[in-house]
Amino acid sequence: MLDHLLSADFPGVEALREQAEWVLVKRESGVGPTIDLVVPSADVLRAEVVDRTPVEAWSTHEVGSDDFVQVVLFVDHGRLSALELNRYENLPAEFPAPSELRPPRPYTGPYVVDA
Repeated sequence: MLDHLLSADFPGVEALREQAEWVLVKRESGVGPTIDLVVPSADVLRAEVVDRTPVEAWSTHEVGSDDFVQVVLFVDHGRLSALELNRYENLPAEFPAPSELRPPRPYTGPYVVDA
């Protein structure tokens, strides 16, 4: 999933791709499907991103369907920090496969979807 999101071009992505080589899953959060990430190396370049949520991907399912979801990457203090799965009704228990997502793009905010 992380590789899929980092396949998009956006400010700071090169540093995040480098961090992805070292990233560890800290824990799966108990609040919906969220995966907390940690980059253990202090030597890894910090990413200069425009927003805390620099990239997102929406599912390939029809907008408004029960299977339509959004995956968002979070970056805190220039480091990978979390993957979050969003759906505005009936949140699924697991992340979809990357093949079930549209190409990632810079984050535009909730509810902004190109159908």
